[in-house]
Amino acid sequence: MTGNYRVIHVDDFGACPNSGEDAIPSIHSALEAASGLDELVILKFSRGQYDLYPDKAIKQRYYISNTVSETEAPDVRLNNIAI
Repeated sequence: MTGNYRVIHVDDFGACPNSGEDAIPSIHSALEAASGLDELVILKFSRGQYDLYPDKAIKQRYYISNTVSETEAPDVRLNNIAI
C-alpha cells in the first residue's frame, strides 16, 4: 500500500494471539481508535489465532433472502456478528 496511512496494532489494545482470551474487546477498541482518524488505517494483527466469543460480539438484526423483504418477514432474529 502506498500513500499516507497509519498502522494500528490490535496487540497494543490488549489482544493476545494464541491465548484463548476473547479478542473482541481489544479489536473493538482498535477499531474505535481508527475511526477517529482522518487518514487511511491498516489494522494489523500479529501472527496467531485470535479467539472471538459470542457473548461480547455485536448483536445485529439481519436476514439473508432473495425472495422476501424485511416488511414481509418482520420476525428477523437477532444474530451475533463476529466483530
